[in-house]
Amino acid sequence: MLIIIVDDNTLVRKTIIEFIKDENEIMEYDSGESLIADLKKGNLNPDWILLDIKMNGISGFETAEIITKINSNWRIGFITNYDIPAYRRKAESLGAKLFISKNNLSVLGEKLK
Repeated sequence: MLIIIVDDNTLVRKTIIEFIKDENEIMEYDSGESLIADLKKGNLNPDWILLDIKMNGISGFETAEIITKINSNWRIGFITNYDIPAYRRKAESLGAKLFISKNNLSVLGEKLK
């Protein structure tokens, strides 16, 4: 599986990778803008795009809105420190298939299957 991780914190990206690296191809981005630029080129077909919500530049929510306009079939998930109902509802309204707290990464590998 190709999994793309988008988080502006390098340490967080590396931690997420540790939980899902087995049997997966991983790409990482530090911003929604850089991911969107690469997706628009048309040579990426990720199985999952995992987004942080609060990032420098555009938010994970804004990134998801743009991504779904490029390809509505990509599975999007949010990995966040902000596990609050309003954010969960917003993620669901954007078609997110996953919403998980950064404090609960041990279940991530199973959730991506």
